[in-house]
Amino acid sequence: MGVNLPPVMLKLNTKKPLSPDYATNWENKQQHTYKVNNAMDALDIRLEHLAITAKKFPPKSKSRQLALSELASKIQNSRRLFCKGRYNYPEDVYIEALQETWLYISRKIEKYDPEIGTVINWVNFILNKRFIDAIRRYTRNQQASLDETLLDTLPQPQIVPDSGEILQEILQADPDDLFKVEHIKNHPKATFQAIALRRLAKQSWGDMSVEWAISVSTLSSFYQRCLKLFIPKIQEYYQKDYQN
Repeated sequence: MGVNLPPVMLKLNTKKPLSPDYATNWENKQQHTYKVNNAMDALDIRLEHLAITAKKFPPKSKSRQLALSELASKIQNSRRLFCKGRYNYPEDVYIEALQETWLYISRKIEKYDPEIGTVINWVNFILNKRFIDAIRRYTRNQQASLDETLLDTLPQPQIVPDSGEILQEILQADPDDLFKVEHIKNHPKATFQAIALRRLAKQSWGDMSVEWAISVSTLSSFYQRCLKLFIPKIQEYYQKDYQN
């Protein structure tokens, strides 16, 4: 006489068994993951050994430089360097930060403490700090360069109002409605007119970035493009309305 199995048991009994290929693929994947993790662990151990070795030798000694050189090379080739926001700025900004990082490590390798973390984590911490410093320098240079470019669009006669005042009047008047129309994509309030007037008033890029939720690099790039586009028009307005 047959035995009536519960529905769940019937379902389990009728389920197809795992194929040999599936089991093999899963095993291969597990082995690959194990190998990758072991390789990363081995790299961390090697980097720690090099850092500790470099610390043992006097500054500027050949042995110290050799250890530091190998340390930098292995870190560069590890693809484990991480710098938040790297691709939001020109590559030169990142390269400058990276160079400052290597310089710091070569001078301050004694500050590495294996009890706190791995060499990679330490290097990434320094790199991100140096990157922030490089961004600040880049932003300051951009501000100075762009502001000078705008003010330099007009001549500097001796007996006329300050060029900044004239520029403000021209930007506000906007005779052909050009400056108030050109804006950053998806940010209609971030027009060339609004940005230029704020810069003339010495408002920082950082403040504008917070106001409109737009990155400093996007703001300054847009502003630079607009300057190239509108400088001839600004000069035309000046010659028409302010030159005798």
